[in-house]
Amino acid sequence: MLATNLSAAVEPDGWQNLKRFTWDRLYTVVFSDFRCVKGIISSVGPDDLSLQVDSMTHIVISRIQILQVSDRLHQGVFSNRSSWKDVTDANPAGISEDLLIVTKDRTRFRWHKPSVTQNSVIGPRSTIEKADIRFVSSVRTTPLAEGEEYVVEENVPLLAPRTWFHSAFLPKITVTLYDSERIDAGDAMRCHSMAWDGSNLRGIKTNLPSRRP
Repeated sequence: MLATNLSAAVEPDGWQNLKRFTWDRLYTVVFSDFRCVKGIISSVGPDDLSLQVDSMTHIVISRIQILQVSDRLHQGVFSNRSSWKDVTDANPAGISEDLLIVTKDRTRFRWHKPSVTQNSVIGPRSTIEKADIRFVSSVRTTPLAEGEEYVVEENVPLLAPRTWFHSAFLPKITVTLYDSERIDAGDAMRCHSMAWDGSNLRGIKTNLPSRRP
């Protein structure tokens, strides 16, 4: 357990996470109506990102349209909502990922896989009531590149040195899951429609350049 008192309870802008790790892999972008698309991030600007969804097509997606960007289920690298359900569904991996709880009196607790109920977070030696919580964030390792993930899945970790020692060499990012000053989304993060080529995005304002010759 780690508990510290801060002079201000201000969480970093999670959008900046998208500039701090590899783009050499597929990511899933979830829109506000839970339509989803997979692709490779090719650029990130202040208010949008460009996603390569196939060999000939890029789409430019406005930040305000995005609910989540993730590399694995219930493990976003950017979240644009507040949801206690996301806290209960969070699944820190290994021993190097945690939940960070910031209380309204600006004390921070960093716990590995605490018990989360409808009204509280229960840690090793204390319980924090939801009514006293300002933020809950996921502290997680940055995503693996596609090649690294492949050799790990094939159980050849010697070829992915950044994953040695419980991924101790991987940088960490913080993804805010719950903000008490925002409306609680309530529902679970999900994809009700998935496409690799962006064909399920009709009705969503996107920038789809002409296909390359």
